[in-house]
Amino acid sequence: DTVPGLSSIDTYFALGLDLVEKQGLPLSNLIKAITMNPAKIFNLPTGNLSIGTKANLCVIDPNSRFHVTE
Repeated sequence: DTVPGLSSIDTYFALGLDLVEKQGLPLSNLIKAITMNPAKIFNLPTGNLSIGTKANLCVIDPNSRFHVTE
């Protein structure tokens, strides 16, 4: 068992990058969709890098490739 949502972030973000590359979705829209927008919906003090807020970062390599397996 895994915590809901955490087990699929790697594939979720990869699919989002596919929309950026193939469908022309602006990368900034993808980032907002998975950071700022959920924080606003749930009224959480996260999802931004404003002065005085706690940082919650994820560093990615958008050029890295992987294959999903069992």
